[in-house]
Amino acid sequence: MLDRVRQHKERPEALEALDKMLNISMGFLDSSKMLPEDEQYFTEVELSTLEKLVTETLEWRVNKLTEQETTPLSETPALTIRMIAEKIDALDREVVFLISYSIMFFCLVNNCILNCRLLFFRSST
Repeated sequence: MLDRVRQHKERPEALEALDKMLNISMGFLDSSKMLPEDEQYFTEVELSTLEKLVTETLEWRVNKLTEQETTPLSETPALTIRMIAEKIDALDREVVFLISYSIMFFCLVNNCILNCRLLFFRSST
C-alpha cells in the first residue's frame, strides 16, 4: 500500500522529467535534421533511430497514462516511476551517444583528435 501511495505522489514529478527529456530529444533531433548536408554528422539510420525512440516513447506515455487513469488506486499502478525512469534513461543514452559521436566526428574532420584527447583526459582527472 505504501508503494502505491509513493507512486501516486511521485508520478507527476517523474512525468515532468520525462516530458523535459522528450523536449530535449525532439529539439536535438530537429536541429540535427536541419544541418546542411555538408555539415551533417549523423547518418539517416542514426537520426531515424532517435526519431523512432521518441515516437515510441510518446505513444507509450499516452497509452500508459490512459491505462493509469482507469486503474483504481487500490490496485498496482499501470504506470510506475521505474517505468518512466527507464524511458528517460533510454532517451538520454541515445542523445548522449549522438552528442559524443558528433564531438568525435568534429575532431576527426578538423584534425584535432590529439587536442580532444587532451581535453577529455584533463576533464576526467
